[in-house]
Amino acid sequence: MSWSTRHSQKCSATHHLKKFGKKVKNVSTDIFADPQRRLEIIRLRIENPELNTFENLYQRKDGSTFIGRLHIHTIKYVTGNEIFEGFIEDISEYKRAEEALKTALNFSNDLINSMQDGVSVLDKNGVHLDVNTALCRMTGFSREEIIGTETPHPYWPEEEYEHIQSAFQQTFENPAATFELIFKRKNGARFPVIVSPFAIKDELGNIVSYSATVKDISERKQAEIRLRRFWDLPLVGMAITSPARRFIEVNQKLADMFGYTTQELVGMTWVELTHPEDVDRNIQLLEEVIAGKSDQYELDKRFIRRDGTLLYTHIAAHCVRDTNGAVNYMVLLIQDVTETKQADQKLQKIKNLLSETEIIGHVGGWELNIDTKEQTWTEEIYRIHELDLSLSTDCGRSHQFLCAHIQTDHRERRTARIRERRTI
Repeated sequence: MSWSTRHSQKCSATHHLKKFGKKVKNVSTDIFADPQRRLEIIRLRIENPELNTFENLYQRKDGSTFIGRLHIHTIKYVTGNEIFEGFIEDISEYKRAEEALKTALNFSNDLINSMQDGVSVLDKNGVHLDVNTALCRMTGFSREEIIGTETPHPYWPEEEYEHIQSAFQQTFENPAATFELIFKRKNGARFPVIVSPFAIKDELGNIVSYSATVKDISERKQAEIRLRRFWDLPLVGMAITSPARRFIEVNQKLADMFGYTTQELVGMTWVELTHPEDVDRNIQLLEEVIAGKSDQYELDKRFIRRDGTLLYTHIAAHCVRDTNGAVNYMVLLIQDVTETKQADQKLQKIKNLLSETEIIGHVGGWELNIDTKEQTWTEEIYRIHELDLSLSTDCGRSHQFLCAHIQTDHRERRTARIRERRTI
């Protein structure tokens, strides 16, 4: 909304200005929040006739103020008189929007510059328009050294020109693609990055520029190298699995443990190979990781080998999450404990057999560790003496009890042989 008024350099005319909600008799005192501003505008206009626009603070009838833009041009009459014609436009809303935009841009710039990942903005021809602090930090080049550069950019290694240029061209065709590339620091050092470009479009959907985030993955690559060295050792079974429980990659040791080739295992789910009684517990632990309740778990579980035999294992699983916190994949260390498990089972069978033998023969046994003074009784000892199984068998108390129930000559012989550390 705008209005116009004409006045001489003395500004003594009377005007009806609806904008201000009042009848203006003196422009200097009635509409300018600062009366001196009118004189300053006239002076500036006389000194520089090309200066036609001024922003000022104006005052309404109710005392409120608004920001207006005054447009002035001079009208000269044949008589030589000169008057100014001015148009005042209320730009309060524009100014508020401009300030809000400025605040938003400052926030956006602060946010981008605080990011750990690099950010770059390119025009449609690949010319650098802007970069954030992180990209300058990771490459070693200053903002001034990057902005305005065309391809190849300063951080492109000479030997990677063709590869990066190919990725660059693919960005034009598919701005949602992601690329793993090699960049160069200012000191010449090479480092791996993941570049994720995206298109910036105008309100009509036309691409006006491109932006990309750049993640330095040097540490991840070094970790992968260390993992790969360990991966290839025939020490323990290792696997990378998806949240959907499928094997993404397995090492040769694990393939040998299962009786499959590595190629056969990739794509299979570990559910297919797990003993049915152990599936639910493993799924529960995995779902807790996916839900963010933990990042790792351990469990003992049974697999079924290709030949149908049981494989007893101890599993340590750890997740790797993406930048959004979602599980990207799981790393599994799978230790074959079949021999240990079978030995434990065999030992338990022997213990059970011995216990049954004691019951049949009504013969008990006990053992004393001379060094630790720890004494152990079989259950039949308790039954023979009609004792509660909860009775403590510490060395002092059990020795006193046995001595009280053994004939004198046997008691002395027992004590002597214990001292000599001989078999009774």
